[in-house]
Amino acid sequence: MVGVEHAIRYFAEARDRELQLARLSEQLSSARFSALQAQLNPHFLFNTLNTIAVLVRDNDRRGAIHIVEHLGEVLRRTLSRHRTNEVPLQEELELVRQYLAIEQARFSDRLRAEFEIDDSVMAAAVPSFSLQHLVENAVRHGIAKHPDAGRVRVMARRERDMLEVSVIDDGVGIGDEAAIPKGHGIENTRERLRSLYGEGAWLKVKRGVEGGTTAILRMPYREMGIGVGS
Repeated sequence: MVGVEHAIRYFAEARDRELQLARLSEQLSSARFSALQAQLNPHFLFNTLNTIAVLVRDNDRRGAIHIVEHLGEVLRRTLSRHRTNEVPLQEELELVRQYLAIEQARFSDRLRAEFEIDDSVMAAAVPSFSLQHLVENAVRHGIAKHPDAGRVRVMARRERDMLEVSVIDDGVGIGDEAAIPKGHGIENTRERLRSLYGEGAWLKVKRGVEGGTTAILRMPYREMGIGVGS
């Protein structure tokens, strides 16, 4: 009887693990598709190609080449993340930097990007595409809709056994969570946080003290290996 009970419990736990892995795989596919969809968005590609055309007309060959390289790298990194639910923070930041480099060329002096990252947290595990989505939202819904120059700040720090990552913009912003439209990847990120780390992890989006939007990711701190050339 005891053996049968253990066997039933073992198979039930195995089934639960399989269901959780299936949910994570589905959520990752959704996040990856959303990231790819954003990069292949006609407006994004049109604006990027238009920026390249302007640089070519201005005989800024070096600038045009840099944008082509950044675009290629963004697409390569997005397409190469197969079945990877978590990546080191450093890898996620590299994707974000490539994306922001393209948007900075597009907005010229209207977009300023700042990074305040503690070097000791570069190997921290974060959900794949989670930071990229938040930065993309800050640019598209904060800076792009603001007539003046704007700033996007990306911050990361360790607080005891937790990792906190923030994306702050001073643009128009989302305003409050009730006004967040579909397609932001916010709910997908929250679901993945719950699946990966349980109720101890969360994502909050709130109005900035001086305008704009602040998004904060908080999750248990855990390190993972950093791939060479990632």
